[in-house]
Amino acid sequence: MKKSLLVLLVTSSISASVMAENGVITFNGEITATTCDISSSEGSKDFTVTLPKVSTTALANAGDIAGVTQFDLLLSNCTSNVAVAANFENTTNTDTSNGNLNPTQGPAGVQIRLADAAGTQAVVNGGVAGQTTIVSGSATLPFQAYYFAKTPVTNAGVVVAQVNYSITYP
Repeated sequence: MKKSLLVLLVTSSISASVMAENGVITFNGEITATTCDISSSEGSKDFTVTLPKVSTTALANAGDIAGVTQFDLLLSNCTSNVAVAANFENTTNTDTSNGNLNPTQGPAGVQIRLADAAGTQAVVNGGVAGQTTIVSGSATLPFQAYYFAKTPVTNAGVVVAQVNYSITYP
């Protein structure tokens, strides 16, 4: 009896797992030869946007905005008649509740919000923004940045935030 039990335990422990086939996932994509040279009004693809000095009273209430400042991403040497957009990315200093940038330096409550030229928010880590079509090998993607009061801003201070960006062809 003990031998039978031992044989049963050994054979049951080495039996193969049985799995059923449940489905197939297919991944489709496209590799494009379209690339553009990127620059800014400063000439480089890495640049600084300087927002104006504003008073704490301009950001006294949650939701207040101030210091709207335009900047452009300039694209050249592109394939014409192709859609193009920007994608703003930052994995460490993004407020996931509203898509704004949390400064690495600055008074409590203040954030930097990005928007396209029409004022539609360009959500950081939220997909493409400022989509346009390349004409005659070039395009300008106009954006704006401004201070945003997540909570009332009561203290003064220098504000510094950074964001990475990429150009996509949606």
